[in-house]
Formats: sequence, C-alpha cells, structure tokens
Amino acid sequence: MASLNTKISGGVAVAGLIGALTAGMGIYVAASLGDGLQGSLQSAQVLRHHSHADMMRHALRADVVSAMQSTTIGIGFSSKAIAADFAAHTASIIADIAKARELATDPATIEALESVAKPLIAYKDAALAILKETDASTYGAQEMFPDFKKQYDALEVAMDEATSRIEAAASVEAEAASAGGSVAKLLMGGLLLAGLLISAAIVVVARRQVVRPLL
Repeated sequence: MASLNTKISGGVAVAGLIGALTAGMGIYVAASLGDGLQGSLQSAQVLRHHSHADMMRHALRADVVSAMQSTTIGIGFSSKAIAADFAAHTASIIADIAKARELATDPATIEALESVAKPLIAYKDAALAILKETDASTYGAQEMFPDFKKQYDALEVAMDEATSRIEAAASVEAEAASAGGSVAKLLMGGLLLAGLLISAAIVVVARRQVVRPLL
C-alpha cells in the first residue's frame, strides 16, 4: 500500500502537471485566436484591394467614354483632365492587383486573384489604346469600343466570381480558427476540472490520514 507521503507527493505532482498543461493550453488558445484575428484582418485587406480594383475597372470605362465624348465640339470635357484621371486610375488598379496578391496566403484566394489579374491588365491596355485612338480618329475609337465593352462585361462576371471565392476562403479560415479555439477552450475546462478534483482528493487524503489522527 502506498505511503501517505507517496500519495500526497504524487497528487501534488499530478496537480502541478495539470496546471502546466492548462497554462500551455491557454497560451495555445491565445496564439490561435491571435492568428485567426490576423488572418481575418489580412483577408479583409485582400478583399478591399480586390474591390477597389473592381471600382477602378468601372472608372477606366468612364474615362474611355469621356475621352470619346471629348472629341465632340462643346461637350465640355477636358482631354488633359481625362488623361490625368486615366493615369491615376491605371496606377491604382496596378497597385491594387499587386497588393492583394502580396497579402494573400490562402491557395484559393491566390487562385481567385490570379484568375483576374491578367484580364484586368489586358482591359487596362485596351482602354489605353482607345484613349490614344481618340486623338487620331474618333471613328477609329468608336470601332474599338464594342470589343472593349466585351472585355468589360466578361470582367464583370469574373470579378464577381473572384469576390465570392475570396469571401468563401476567408469564411473557411475564420471558421477553422473559431473551431480550433473552441476545442482548446473545452480542453482547458477539462484540465481545470481535473486539477480541482485532484486538489480536492489531496485535501481529503490529508484530512483523513494526517489531521484526523491528531484530533
């Protein structure tokens, strides 16, 4: 039969081990939640840049239409102002594509971004070609516009699909982080309960075999 010293020493050792495991689990939970929060913020930034690139897609179309209309006498559009706006919108769309790709880490998100990156650049180049053509021939620019409009419409669908895929990937990442945190918290609760039970057992043993004989 185990001695009193062995029982108490063993109980204290187990309680200490459970305490260490609980502390470790707490650190893991904090780290997991921190990583989950960081991932959510990063996903939000990716989506923001992607959405802004989509806004610039609309802006480029407006620039093209304005450039074509600026050739009409008395229409009131400044070709220099249109060119300046186009340059700013072009710089933004290129920066948004690069930044979104830089921030993305999830394979599904990266695939979604890459599926529209080249079409966006081609669309930007087509817009630039029309702007240049308006300086030479209004008729020539008008002939180029239908193909440009097809690119615009195709990108409308592609950008919406990419947005849905990015949102879905972000949702999966958030759910995984939440599930991991929930499991870890349950384990922490179990370890705390086990620690309390062992502490209570040590007290009971001490009262029965140490305190009671002295009374």
